[in-house]
This record gives sequence, structure tokens and C-alpha cells, in this order.
Amino acid sequence: MLSYRQNQVEPLKDPVQILGGPRILAVDDNPEFLEELQDMLSESGYHMETLSDSEQALAVAHAMKPELILLDLKMNPKSGFQVADEMRHSFKMKDVPIIAMTGFFPEKEHIL
Repeated sequence: MLSYRQNQVEPLKDPVQILGGPRILAVDDNPEFLEELQDMLSESGYHMETLSDSEQALAVAHAMKPELILLDLKMNPKSGFQVADEMRHSFKMKDVPIIAMTGFFPEKEHIL
């Protein structure tokens, strides 16, 4: 008995699946918090990159092309507000959602 097997073409793989899930960039100056966040989200299937240097955030985001940015607002030398402003003025990053994360700080520090 002869069997005929039709050529099967595998569908193109989704780059998000190849990288291990949606890409998230977390920027925070607290390395312990970043480690916990990375462990938690990586276990949930996300591809995490963490960064504790706010000055490098835009360059890393350009290279990584994340689908989401988790951003601490109270950092030095650049605040999260300044980093978010840079992202919004970058053609490549302007549409990437940013979720702001921060601890409590006085209202006077909200003013840019």
C-alpha cells in the first residue's frame, strides 16, 4: 500500500514566542526589586530585561524593542519622568506602553 504525504509547511514562528514571551523592560534603581520582579514575570512566561541605570534606558529600549516598559519614577541621575519624556519623543519608542512604578514621595517632587 502506498501512502501519499502532502508537504506540510510549518507556520512562521512568532518572534515573541521564540524569545520566551512578550518582552518587558523594567527600569528601577533598586536591584533587589528588579531581581524579584524578573523572577516573578519570567516564571509567568515573559522575556524580562532589567536595568538599574536610568541614563541607559532609551538605548536599551531601542536595542530590545520591548512591548512594555515598567518604569520607576524616582531615580537618579534621570528621573522616571525624564526617561518617559525621552521615550515619548523617540520615534521607535513613542507607542510602547509605560507603566509607572514608584514609592510614595511628597507632592512637591511631582513638579518638573
